[in-house]
Amino acid sequence: MRFSSLLAPLLFTTPILATPNPKPNPEPQFDLENLDLAKIMQLINAAGPLIDLFSGSSEGLGGLSGRDTGGLGELLGSVGGIGDTVGKLGNVVTQADALLTPRFVNQTHSLIDTASTLLPLLPGLIGGLLPNGTSR
Repeated sequence: MRFSSLLAPLLFTTPILATPNPKPNPEPQFDLENLDLAKIMQLINAAGPLIDLFSGSSEGLGGLSGRDTGGLGELLGSVGGIGDTVGKLGNVVTQADALLTPRFVNQTHSLIDTASTLLPLLPGLIGGLLPNGTSR
């Protein structure tokens, strides 16, 4: 048996076995009782755009008003509104990241990036499902 064939498994597994397991990092809890006035104002300012997003516009969430009974054209038109909503949520998360845990902020930003990438593909996907000759 060759020496190199004995040495290779040792070289590849030793660094993996020697890598320490990271200890879980406890996430800070959101404690309402011990918040000072400045933190409360930060929270209110960060939540303002989110409140406007859901209640301030006549179109509601992402341009979907609930009154739209039209067809595919209105659905495709609302995709842009949903994209705007995703952008607004991203801004809210960025403003509130001092109050939220880093893990939540990172996961939310990843979700927003994924949605921003996939939303432009939605009209093509829906259009591909239509029979030939059907217009929006």
